[in-house]
Amino acid sequence: MKIIFFGNDNNSLIVLDQLFKSGHNIVLVVTVEDKVRSRGTKKTKSIIKEFCLQKSINFTEEIPATSLIAQLRPDVIIVASFGKIIPKIIIDFPKYGSLNIHPSLLPKYRGPSPVITSLLNGDKVTGVSIISLDSGIDSGPLILQKKYTIPQNNDTQLLTQNLFTEGTKLILSLLAKPSEIFNSFPQDESKASMTKKILKKDGHINWSNPAQTILNQIRAIGHNPGTYSYLEGKKIKIHNADLYNHDIDGLSDGEIYSIKEDGNHLLLVKASDHIVNLLLVQPENRSKMTPQAYLSGYSNNIGKKLD
Repeated sequence: MKIIFFGNDNNSLIVLDQLFKSGHNIVLVVTVEDKVRSRGTKKTKSIIKEFCLQKSINFTEEIPATSLIAQLRPDVIIVASFGKIIPKIIIDFPKYGSLNIHPSLLPKYRGPSPVITSLLNGDKVTGVSIISLDSGIDSGPLILQKKYTIPQNNDTQLLTQNLFTEGTKLILSLLAKPSEIFNSFPQDESKASMTKKILKKDGHINWSNPAQTILNQIRAIGHNPGTYSYLEGKKIKIHNADLYNHDIDGLSDGEIYSIKEDGNHLLLVKASDHIVNLLLVQPENRSKMTPQAYLSGYSNNIGKKLD
């Protein structure tokens, strides 16, 4: 099939790579312009642009004109983690319309942060949906869905990759039998929920919350934008943690404690109900540290409180 693909990031690449390997005719890829991604003025190509250059695939860094779409005559448009509004005249053009991969069981968790929201809520099961794009936000007719049990070790980054991998399989099955695209059905608007854009402030840990709520927060946004607390006015990032399965009497919420167990020094913090075991931390203006490394340089912080 003749495909126009819209995508920007590593998750998009999962889809594009498999479409390319499957032998479909990718007539155009739409991605973002080069961006300054670190200090300085040097611009970096998107990973999608790099892929197109390597594979000699035609690409553009702006929304294509409808005249170009008409010239290319795509059978279908596939959208994966694009993040920009595509004009309706474009999404309606192909014979089979425009298909979007969304990493949730729609209509649950529409919007910008479905995977993060699922992990914040402590969901055990999520999924991926293939929809036909319309002018709304993730509101188009459903074509296919697949449930996915969330592995305990999956953070947002890994879970998103896994969901886009599963979504790619659904897309390829549809391309093999494209008439199934026309068997779509409306989403149940009574069950719809919208996610919000996650901000840096959402990573601030409140140690008066239950331990599981804090662990969900670290799992969901510890990688990006990051979870953190303050110790005597200085930020300390919390990159990884798990539950300590014993109670310690006399600690107050946010209090730092250390104990040696099985030859290892543990760095513990009291939440409202249980103890959180910090596995990887980063003091302000320092590198990431294991509990052992942290305690070697910051043992004087034992007994102090995070806030």
